Amino acid sequence: MPQQLIRLTSSSGDGVFNGVFNQGITIKENSEIALQSLSVERRSQEISINGENGAISFSSVSATGTPAVPNQTASLIPQQLYDKSNSQELLDNIGTAMNRTCDLNVDNGQWGIQHNVSVGSGGLIEVGARISPFYQIQKQINCDFVVDDRPVVRQVANAEILNVDALFQAGELGMWRETDTTTGGGGAEPALNESYVFGTEPVIKSTGMFRTRFKRLNTNGAGTASFTMGLVKGADGLSKLQNSSFTLADCAYAIRANGHNSPMQYIRSKGGAWINTVSPVNHTTADWQLNLNDVLDISFQSGAASGVISSETAGTPTRTELLSAIDYDIKDNYYWFISMHEGKDNCVLDLTGITLDPWHNIGIGEPTSIRDDNIAPGEIESSAINGLPHYNMGMDAAPFTPSVQMSSVLSSYLGFSSSYLKKVDILPPVQVFTDTALEGDPGFLQRLGYIFTADIGYDNSYDSDTYLIDTQTFTLDSFDSYGLSAVDRAANSGGSRRNIIATVPITETPIVGSGNSLIQFQPNTLFYVSIKNRGDLETRQIRCRLLTGQYNAVSTEGVASIVLLIRDTQGYSA
Repeated sequence: MPQQLIRLTSSSGDGVFNGVFNQGITIKENSEIALQSLSVERRSQEISINGENGAISFSSVSATGTPAVPNQTASLIPQQLYDKSNSQELLDNIGTAMNRTCDLNVDNGQWGIQHNVSVGSGGLIEVGARISPFYQIQKQINCDFVVDDRPVVRQVANAEILNVDALFQAGELGMWRETDTTTGGGGAEPALNESYVFGTEPVIKSTGMFRTRFKRLNTNGAGTASFTMGLVKGADGLSKLQNSSFTLADCAYAIRANGHNSPMQYIRSKGGAWINTVSPVNHTTADWQLNLNDVLDISFQSGAASGVISSETAGTPTRTELLSAIDYDIKDNYYWFISMHEGKDNCVLDLTGITLDPWHNIGIGEPTSIRDDNIAPGEIESSAINGLPHYNMGMDAAPFTPSVQMSSVLSSYLGFSSSYLKKVDILPPVQVFTDTALEGDPGFLQRLGYIFTADIGYDNSYDSDTYLIDTQTFTLDSFDSYGLSAVDRAANSGGSRRNIIATVPITETPIVGSGNSLIQFQPNTLFYVSIKNRGDLETRQIRCRLLTGQYNAVSTEGVASIVLLIRDTQGYSA
């Protein structure tokens, strides 16, 4: 039975075999095709991170040059062997290293930046940064993550809705509850779940703040706490906020005011004891510019969450630094809350704001656009309050062209062709428009968001044990039940005819002196697949691809080789 042997080679590094011949090859009607052999040097699926190859440099908004010269350096930890078994951990650790480096006290322009590394569409690594505005939750523009009535909905004893932005007296807005709590008098612990507000989206994992300010804080003669602001950890903490079942024992970090004659306090861990700190200084008649009352922050920076109490005396700002949370994990989700214990006659807050995780619920295929709730988030200070870091970059801020640099070993492992990452998309700027009557500033643009996309696929994102050899030259009688879209796969549908010549089990032999491995495959029995050509076909080009079982490219090194056999089932005519 007549057969033709065709060898295809590839040196492109992406598993594409594009053979071009100097004469025509005739494929007879009803011919069949089979894989005779495959030989591929596959790019390494493991990398050992050490002090030399684990450094990551990137630029912040204060960097200069086009593209910007990296001015921040992070170290990837832990330094260990990463392979298919912990490939996602490697990506998470790269993003965490970049987030841990950012420090508000070094560069205010880094406020609201969070980095992330993930596998995007087509199996390509995406190294990106997004920005979160400082949401003024009292204005509640695009703040649908704010919940203020959960104790009433859950029918907690003595529950009150916490008024997030309402008149507490003529012409004065603030955050308050109507009456004093009925628990916790005489220094006893008040109930946190009686009247509180919280957020359903996690706080930022890099640089940002959870902030509030005294609008009114009167003498507390009964010894009852005035209010508590704090963080709970993870899905369990959020569930307790949603169910109104959280207590002080659930707080990973918290700050409490106890009237203006008593020291403020904070705790650093779940079940920790209250630690006394400074007493309030400015606590009445607050406005935007002249009387800057005390500000309480839980600040996120340098991989930690810690408190700051800011006051001003005779025009001189004072910052009181509180110790960081003991068990804060920058990779985990934390959720904020404010519980009010005293009524509006004694305690009112304002200028309450939060910086959120801008990557929360961002899926594969979505990295080119900012979430809708990151646009125009309401009022934000146009100048520093009491010398605190501020968020205003100015409408005339120079455009920012980011840069990220990794070691050649790490960048190549992730699929980038250069240690200076290329193929960058700049995300749309976050636009914030302020209240001109109050601040005299029409708004600003924060230009930072970006995505660097790798050149070739990340092999370690693939967890099956079979490769596919696909042809783009012939229509074949082969079928696959794997849906090519996420929607099809979720619905357990999308299977269809595909042009698969053969499937290849992943069996690799390490190459001595190299991190790569060799795949050599030759079937014991040739399996021919019918070519669906209704007549004779003549071609000078045959194109095949080596793909993962998810139809992503396979990273290869050097020259890869595929040998095909095509046979004519009817024999040549005379």
